[in-house]
Amino acid sequence: MGLRCKRCGSGEHVKNGFMKGLQRYRCKACGLNFTDTPPRGMPLRVKVTAVLLYLSGLSMNRTAKLLGVSTPSVMAWIEQFAEAFAQKPEPEGRAVVVELDEMWHFLKKTGTAKLAGRVGARSRSGRLAGRGGSGNVGHGIGASARGRGEPRATGADQSGRDRVPHSGEVG
Repeated sequence: MGLRCKRCGSGEHVKNGFMKGLQRYRCKACGLNFTDTPPRGMPLRVKVTAVLLYLSGLSMNRTAKLLGVSTPSVMAWIEQFAEAFAQKPEPEGRAVVVELDEMWHFLKKTGTAKLAGRVGARSRSGRLAGRGGSGNVGHGIGASARGRGEPRATGADQSGRDRVPHSGEVG
């Protein structure tokens, strides 16, 4: 395989001096000046090997170490492969949009320290901060009885509208 133009791929070229000690060529078809330098980057064989190792269950870090390249390089090769060959899944059914907001309160003065934070915040002793540690902090939204700090409807919300109780909750 002979030397080819890097722009148009033509094999018709003439010598055109030297550049940094390398023979320079000029393409007869498009006029591009180029040198016979090896391509940059890792060979395609190494990139495909990295993707196959990753797909077979090896971590990106281990794959990079085995091939003697950096982890970000392996990650870029995997992303390029996925973009070119992976099929994007079609959404099933209809999409549901959920919006969650946080509610912040001044909770309670305990000794000299003030607890301010999210509803359901715990004090240093591990108990729920608020009114007597019961979990209900007011305004119709409080920590759940399970103690996970999940919002729970307790009658009317702040706008005065009735709310539908969650499953397992007596309305």
